[in-house]
Amino acid sequence: MVRPVGRASDIGAIEYASQPVLLAQPADVEVPEAGAVTLKVAVASMLPLRYQWQKNGVDILNATNAILTVRNVTESDTAEYNVIVSNSAGVLSPTP
Repeated sequence: MVRPVGRASDIGAIEYASQPVLLAQPADVEVPEAGAVTLKVAVASMLPLRYQWQKNGVDILNATNAILTVRNVTESDTAEYNVIVSNSAGVLSPTP
């Protein structure tokens, strides 16, 4: 979706806002116990992005970057991880 931003009385070029566009998402991985895993998402946007990683559909506290690292992996870390990426124009929720 593309929509104009600003007022008609603004002088100069009209800025356009667009929803985040997914460029790359994390793949399924297997990690040995006590190992570490890094999940990354690549998103294009002309606007500032906000990230929120989830584990089994629940927000992970302070996991608000394009990269999520889980260290010292245990069986309790076995889960479906997802990241919600948003900006002022929309929301993108890729499936890992």
